[in-house]
Amino acid sequence: MRVSDLVGEGHERAVRVLLPVRGARDQWHAWADIVPGALVDGDTSWEQISHAAPTLVGAPYGALSDETAEALVNALAGGGNGECCFALWAGYAENSALQRETVDVPEWARPLLGKLSVDPKKSIRQGVPLDIVVIREPLSWLARELSLHTQQCPMLILPQDRSFVAACPIYHDSLYIGCTRELGDSLLVADLDSYPISLDSVIRGTIDWQPQT
Repeated sequence: MRVSDLVGEGHERAVRVLLPVRGARDQWHAWADIVPGALVDGDTSWEQISHAAPTLVGAPYGALSDETAEALVNALAGGGNGECCFALWAGYAENSALQRETVDVPEWARPLLGKLSVDPKKSIRQGVPLDIVVIREPLSWLARELSLHTQQCPMLILPQDRSFVAACPIYHDSLYIGCTRELGDSLLVADLDSYPISLDSVIRGTIDWQPQT
């Protein structure tokens, strides 16, 4: 599976945001800061450098710090705060106040949800696998309220205007964003651990999710 399979077609470029690493005293760090000397770029996986990380460092699997969420919102908003569909693994909702809503997911986005499902054979309701919860909120919800429910990154962020698509397989180490060249430039200069990546780059599996073949 490639980046374009997760974020869909029609994007001018893609950006990969490496999710932060939680260190001692619940401090968050960029990968290169926690593993000095490691070569980190858009194709680096956490597994490739984790052997050199301090023992008490937590792996960045799906973790989204408040600082990273805020920087993402600022970079993605482009001066606006449009409505988005946020797709989260249903297991997150079971332990929070998140409720499964009846959200009309756009037809073009339904195949993307299917590719991110932990169990693709699970029942589907209104185009959404039952192991995924979809809610509709302004983009700012990501920084304002997500941490009240879970510290895990949404599996998919779909803005109503289709200006970008952001995807993070469950417990993955990164967020992949398909977007315009202009938005990509904004993401690369934002306060994020972000790198350009090809839309044709191959996506690795995680402990709970394997790319569908």
